[in-house]
Amino acid sequence: MTNREAIEALKIDNGIEISGGADRMIEFLRGLEMAIDALEALESMNPIPIVSGYADGNPVYDFWECPCCGADFEINEKYNFCPECGQHMKRE
Repeated sequence: MTNREAIEALKIDNGIEISGGADRMIEFLRGLEMAIDALEALESMNPIPIVSGYADGNPVYDFWECPCCGADFEINEKYNFCPECGQHMKRE
């Protein structure tokens, strides 16, 4: 299902009822699931720092891990969103 199809599936006929029977209800539920996923991706999550080694006995953090999909990306890159899944990242 595309984004446009999800938007159309979420539009309720007459503002109250869903017409079109079971197929229309399934489309509506798929669209609702996509909308929920999109809203959850907008919630800021803290990236997980990854220890890549040690310097003078202290951990060195060169990478972040996305808490949503597990993708790794460099800390020095100023990503506000995960480059893999689009999850919004909190950045201090």
